[in-house]
Amino acid sequence: MTCIIGLVESGVVWLGGDSYAGWGSVGNYTLLPYPKVTVRKSSHGELLVGFSGEIRGLNLLFHSLKIPPRPKGMSVEKYITTKYRESVRELFKQGGQATIDNSREYGAGSILVGYQGTLCEIDDNFGVTRFDDIATLGSPYVIARAALMSMEGEDIDPSAKIMKALEITARCNTHCKAPFAVISGARK
Repeated sequence: MTCIIGLVESGVVWLGGDSYAGWGSVGNYTLLPYPKVTVRKSSHGELLVGFSGEIRGLNLLFHSLKIPPRPKGMSVEKYITTKYRESVRELFKQGGQATIDNSREYGAGSILVGYQGTLCEIDDNFGVTRFDDIATLGSPYVIARAALMSMEGEDIDPSAKIMKALEITARCNTHCKAPFAVISGARK
C-alpha cells in the first residue's frame, strides 16, 4: 500500500509519497507517522530515497544503510547500479529482508533513488532502471503516472505537480492516502 512518484525537471530530482501501509492477508492498514520518502546525506552529496514494500525494509533503508562512497570518475548511473545497489542488497540480507526463490534473489520492496540529477528504480529483485523524467512505484503506480503525465507541458511547480498527482491517485485508488510529502534535491 504505497504510492511513490519521482520526477526530474531541470536537472533536479523530486520525490513524493504517501504515508499509508498495509500488511498481512487480512487487510491490516495504518497511516505511518512519517512519509515513505526521505533525504539521506552522505559525504558525496544528497540521495533522495522513496520506498514501496515491507515496513522492515523501509526501516533498514532509511535508518541503517551505510551509503557507500562514489569512486572518483564513476558515472552516477554506474554508482547506483553497482555500489549503492549492492549496499542495499547486503543490508536486506543481513536484516532478514531478502529471500531466494528458484535461484532468484528478492528484496523487501522497490526503491526510487535520486542522486545528482539522476532518477533510478531498484526493483524487488535488485535490477536497476534509469528514468529520464517520470517514475512511479506502489500499488497504484499506473494511476500516479497517468496523473503526472496529464500535467506535462503545464507551467506547474514540480512539487505542486507531484502533490496533485498524489491527490488524484488517492481519489482513484484506496491504496494511496494522505498525508503526502514531497522532497527535492539531488541536483546535477
